Amino acid sequence: MKIKIERNQKQKTSKKKKERVVSVGKNRKMVLVLWLLLSCNIAFGIYKNFTAIDQYRTHEKVVVKEKVVNTSGVESFAKDFAKEYFSWKNNKEEIEKRMSTLGQIFLLVQKFNQ
Repeated sequence: MKIKIERNQKQKTSKKKKERVVSVGKNRKMVLVLWLLLSCNIAFGIYKNFTAIDQYRTHEKVVVKEKVVNTSGVESFAKDFAKEYFSWKNNKEEIEKRMSTLGQIFLLVQKFNQ
């Protein structure tokens, strides 16, 4: 016959290591300055909200006078210039003719600008 002797063995409890908690900037002066700046900005925004002028109640009338300008001369110049500039052939005679007509157009423009 076997006799078992029970002894109270201490169970090993594994100790949990405490995790390091890093607190960044709780007591730093810069953080306090930034909180102060944020609170000042919010206070200024609330102040401006209550003291703003109501824009929808402002009644201003601006009279715009329409001025009719005749642009037919500019339009005809642009059409003539585009027609001469983009419609030409590779012959020497055609190129010389084109250059002379474009030169006349530029001379007319310089007269009107003076």
